[in-house]
Amino acid sequence: MNRIIRAAAAVLLLSGAAPALAQETDNSKAAVEAMSRVTAAKDFVSFAAMSDMFEIQTGQMAADQGGSDAVKQFGQMLVKDHGNSGKELMDLAKAAGIDAQPPAALDERHQVIADSLKDAKGSGFDKAFAQTQVDAHKEGIALFEAYAKNGDNEQLKAFAQKGLPILQKHLETAQAIANQ
Repeated sequence: MNRIIRAAAAVLLLSGAAPALAQETDNSKAAVEAMSRVTAAKDFVSFAAMSDMFEIQTGQMAADQGGSDAVKQFGQMLVKDHGNSGKELMDLAKAAGIDAQPPAALDERHQVIADSLKDAKGSGFDKAFAQTQVDAHKEGIALFEAYAKNGDNEQLKAFAQKGLPILQKHLETAQAIANQ
């Protein structure tokens, strides 16, 4: 059932029909809520690494498929910032003795979203991509805020705190693009 809802939301995004509706899907709200409860280091590393991979892949798409310079530049920013974040995260996890590897592939939820962007081009891509990034960065901010406040590893808590302004900047950029 969740897969059908995600696919329907992706179709709405691609068609340009009601991006605001897609933002308000139960799945997006549920994901933000779930991220706001993460306090275990291994879970934080896993979710943050998946988020970085998703941002890098969709950022590369934006750099290639975006219709506007703003989207292309934002995509490049995501690739750079999340590439740096991912490397630092894995280094910290290793130093903390957390058995974590970067994900080999996107999980099903992120893959469905990424797949929904693959065939879009130009302004259709821009709208779908911007809304995807709004949702993804709301999730990321919830994850990083929760872990920075209640996490069980001091080095990773500091990493999460340091990452929050970058995620907030990404959210603001995505919102500005979505509102154009």
